[in-house]
Amino acid sequence: MVLAMALLLHEHTAAISALVGGAICTIANGYAGWRIFATARPRTPQSELLGFYRAELGKLVTIVSLCVAYFAAAEQVNILAFVGAFLATLIAGTVAAASQEQTVTRAAVEATSEAE
Repeated sequence: MVLAMALLLHEHTAAISALVGGAICTIANGYAGWRIFATARPRTPQSELLGFYRAELGKLVTIVSLCVAYFAAAEQVNILAFVGAFLATLIAGTVAAASQEQTVTRAAVEATSEAE
C-alpha cells in the first residue's frame, strides 16, 4: 500500500500495478491460510502434509490466474512496480510470520498425542 501511494505521485500506471501486485499476493496467501487453518478437526500428519500441498498448489494457481487476468485486462502495466509490490508483500508476510513467538500449550500437545 505504501509503495502504491508513493508511486501515485510519480506515475498512475505504476501505482495501479503496485496495488494489483500486492493485492494478488495477499489474496493468494489468504487462500492458502484459509485452506490450511480452516479445518479444526484432528488430522494425521500425512493428511496435514497433503493439506499443505493442496494449499500451496491452490496458491500458485490463484497467483497465475490473477496475473494472467490482470495482464490481459490492463492496457498498461508497469512490471517493475507490479513485481516489486508482489515481492514486498510476500516478504512482509514472511517476516511477520517468522517474528511471531511460538508457544505450545499442554492441551495442544495432548491433542496431538491422542490423534496419533
